Amino acid sequence: MFDLLASLENEQDGLECIRTVLAFLASSTVKNRWDEVGQIARKGFQTKGNQIMETMADVWLKQGLEQGLEQGLEQGELIGEIRVLQKMLGLPVRSIAELRQQTLAELQKTVNQLRKQFT
Repeated sequence: MFDLLASLENEQDGLECIRTVLAFLASSTVKNRWDEVGQIARKGFQTKGNQIMETMADVWLKQGLEQGLEQGLEQGELIGEIRVLQKMLGLPVRSIAELRQQTLAELQKTVNQLRKQFT
């Protein structure tokens, strides 16, 4: 497969195809063997293998950062809503540190329960 893709390495569309294949491999069951896949890719793409792998690493890092930021914002919104609802309902207001220990699903469940009490 990498030999076929290597024939496209000089074409921009070919690089996109390679990135797509590598992204698929990373999201599949092969990801546990990613070092092996990387070695095969570098061997198959002798001139651009490292560049492709670095590009993929950059993409995954960016995606991870974006996902972490998104989850952090969602967590912050839920924590803020919980604390406001608790105050409005006359309940003890839990600390931010305590609420940060909960998963997003747990925070959402708490928000839903408090909303029911409020209405």
